[in-house]
Amino acid sequence: MSLLTSLPPTTPSLPFSEAALKTILTNALRQPGEVHVIVAPPGVGKSRTTRETIAAWTTSGHLRHILWATQSINGADSLGQEAHDDFKARGQTVDIIYAQDHPSLSPASYKGQFEWPTTPAVKVISHARLKQMFGPGTHLAKRLAAADLLVIDEDPFGGLLLSSPTKETSVRIKVLAASGDPVSVALAQVAYDAEVTSTPQAFHSLKTRKYREVKTRAAGHTLHGSAFWAAFHTTHPGPVDTLRFKEALQDAGIRSNEASSISQAFAHDAGLAHLTPMNPPHRFGLDWSGATLTKGARLRFDLIVPMTLDLPVVILDGYADQVYYQALFPGRPVHLHTFDSGTLLEVACAPMLMLDDNREGQAVQIEHRTQIAEEIATRCAEANRATPRSGTLILTSLKLASPDSDWTGFLKTALTHHHLTLELDAATGHWHAGRGSNAHTGSNVYALHQPRFNRRQRDYTMTALFPQDDELRTQFSAHLLAAETLQMLHRGRQTVTRGVKPSVVLAMSKEDARCLFGSFLPRVKLSDYQPTQIFTRSSSKARWRAAMSLLVDELSSLFPNGLPRKLLEGLPLHSGTSNTKADVEAQLHRLAVTRPPDSPLRLALLTPNEWQYGSVVHTPASTGDGSRMERELMETLGYQQVKVMGQGKGGQTIYVRDPLKKEQAQAEFKVWLSTGSLPGSSIV
Repeated sequence: MSLLTSLPPTTPSLPFSEAALKTILTNALRQPGEVHVIVAPPGVGKSRTTRETIAAWTTSGHLRHILWATQSINGADSLGQEAHDDFKARGQTVDIIYAQDHPSLSPASYKGQFEWPTTPAVKVISHARLKQMFGPGTHLAKRLAAADLLVIDEDPFGGLLLSSPTKETSVRIKVLAASGDPVSVALAQVAYDAEVTSTPQAFHSLKTRKYREVKTRAAGHTLHGSAFWAAFHTTHPGPVDTLRFKEALQDAGIRSNEASSISQAFAHDAGLAHLTPMNPPHRFGLDWSGATLTKGARLRFDLIVPMTLDLPVVILDGYADQVYYQALFPGRPVHLHTFDSGTLLEVACAPMLMLDDNREGQAVQIEHRTQIAEEIATRCAEANRATPRSGTLILTSLKLASPDSDWTGFLKTALTHHHLTLELDAATGHWHAGRGSNAHTGSNVYALHQPRFNRRQRDYTMTALFPQDDELRTQFSAHLLAAETLQMLHRGRQTVTRGVKPSVVLAMSKEDARCLFGSFLPRVKLSDYQPTQIFTRSSSKARWRAAMSLLVDELSSLFPNGLPRKLLEGLPLHSGTSNTKADVEAQLHRLAVTRPPDSPLRLALLTPNEWQYGSVVHTPASTGDGSRMERELMETLGYQQVKVMGQGKGGQTIYVRDPLKKEQAQAEFKVWLSTGSLPGSSIV
């Protein structure tokens, strides 16, 4: 393992307190150009206390101009808007710096955003603005760089990253080579030779099937590392002309300041690859999209933009790591101030609730999603009965979180059966959005989509931080995924909620969750989720089992000694053909009238359109598959199948928990069928 991983945090872990945080902030002001990272659990008040301290300092005259950077600034529930509103409530002059195409801005007002007033003020910016303010170039944002303090809320990696565009038309090698630049011409030759010899490695898209992440067909090809640099040096053995390469990049559509950074980084890596050919940097390479090599190669790059930071920098990140931040801010002193992780996050693992965002429209998929929606709606109703308007947040992939997705439709329907709505009682969201947001404090959280980064992040993005260390790339790719997952699960702020703690449910097995959390595992307490329904993998009849289990449970309370199969055949979800079927159906209807309004039996028989399982199609128990499903269901519910002899050919089938009571159960059924009297009662 790299020696970097053994670096200790700057300060030992200590209990979080506002006083301790204010002391750290005070010391950070005295160290311009150095980075101070506050590591404390979500929801304890890192951001609030920091804003409170800044407001006090601007009022007293200690500070004038403050930059507050967040991952997102758009939307009422974004961290940027939250910071804006909080500063404003504290009497501060505060503005959000929006993009040029924001509907609220004219050309003049856009430029005016980048001017500091003569009085104390706070400017809220996105992480993406950081490289414009402090990196190379002459962007208007540089006018704000002369601030007294920069506070970065959450990990800013994405905002400091300079990556090749992912559009198929971006940075085409043929376009670069048309400039005549020797480096670009050499890259074109490398691409051609690779295509002729089929050298590039295929990479695959990843999908979730049957609760597991699996590879599918090849999504593209890549050439990087030793193979890339060896081929380049063979074609272009001399030094890199950074000026001509920069001009070629600009001709291909790259901005001037970015083209300069790319060309200089390429020259640096080319020289290093020549010195260490067995372990070259991996920040550059060639990509081909699609399953074949016919679409033409593109230049791939992943870099951290070099920045000039002459002001105090404070970062608020609950999952920070010393090695990671040292790589993010190379050559700059980085101090981690680590507070105790506090109360463990209690997570219930529910692999049966994992949503697969593939196979749209297939019967198995529709059945499974509908059942998951019904499970969550049931839990939401339970939570609302205990604490009205307690709130439930349901997190999925971006595709499924769309208001127009089939999944959202299933969820709305399931909630309606419990007289709940998606607008008032539950909310949906994308698992990778809303990092650090407090908008859903106190809500129960259901994370239904397996967290994952795209293929570029895993294979390429981390090369920007660790160009020559594959072990650290692997380690911190896993670290970031675990951190993102914990951010997702902390949306309900379970660990800091007083009174009844909101639930956190993760659609993964405990085994997979342990692997996912890795070094963060001591921060969580894992348990097994206990569903209200019976879930069966890849079954088109999963809801039949769930519906039948409700009906069987109710009948069990009425016929405690056992359930004859003829009794089950009278249920609307059973298509048995016994000679007593019509009589059983008639008695069940009479019985349903006497049951409570929320009785499954009453709903199924009298008002099926109002029952959540009213659309479930019956399973013919006369077929081999139907008989097997019936038997498996009853075994799951604790029953065993036995025969009562002397009742027709082969005897009568009856399901009992105690075989010694089979004759009594059969006798009680016969009495009920003829008189309507339930065991132990005189109901008719």
